[in-house]
Amino acid sequence: MTAEEQIRRTIAQYVQAYHSYDVDEFTRLFTSDGAFVTRTPDDEYRGQAALRQFAENRQRRAAASPSMRVKLICGASLITVNGDAVEALTDFIVFYLNGETPWFVKMGTPGAQIVGQWYLGIVGLYADRLVPTDDGRWLFAERRVVAAEQ
Repeated sequence: MTAEEQIRRTIAQYVQAYHSYDVDEFTRLFTSDGAFVTRTPDDEYRGQAALRQFAENRQRRAAASPSMRVKLICGASLITVNGDAVEALTDFIVFYLNGETPWFVKMGTPGAQIVGQWYLGIVGLYADRLVPTDDGRWLFAERRVVAAEQ
């Protein structure tokens, strides 16, 4: 697997860990001193302990609201590899579902209705720095959320 393919794999694994609230997988995708920076510089989670805490907090919030679900959709990543210096830019959208049933439209009847309610949560860009490991994987040294301008 090429470096670019492995980087795309890491980005895809992040999406799956995000959906499943998998705390272990989420933290494994970052270096030991890796950072996840959310919408403001004050919201920085650096190091495995802080990253685990962030992921556990997400998991707790999801357990407290079982009818609230999340769907992270990522676009194609623009990856720039220059030796061990790698940057990746990935557009994303986060949708939330508030309700017990998945979103669908009942078709074929007058007054078709939407069941469930998806709504847009965040539109933005992940600005990533990734580094290689000895076993050929690539991990996030930093994953920064850049919210779309209003």
